[in-house]
Amino acid sequence: MTFVELIAAMTLEEQVSLRSGGAVKAFGKVLLADGKTRHVQLDLDERAFAYIDVASRSWVAAPNAHQLMPGTDAESILSAGTLELASELALRP
Repeated sequence: MTFVELIAAMTLEEQVSLRSGGAVKAFGKVLLADGKTRHVQLDLDERAFAYIDVASRSWVAAPNAHQLMPGTDAESILSAGTLELASELALRP
């Protein structure tokens, strides 16, 4: 039997001020045969760690720790890690 599994990469800023909750930033579908596994690579760019700052009208990635949580959905996190952004990034819309 073969089935399709959806894998998502979610991020969550650890010191969130007005922003809350994690968000899916990348996803992919994997075709798997019964009992088999595969490695999956999901690419995240700077915008995956950014939010829209209404005052400056730009995307901003704050210099904080961000949790990376790959999984099949928000309830089924397969692993977790932390990425530290050393400085703030201002991105063009």
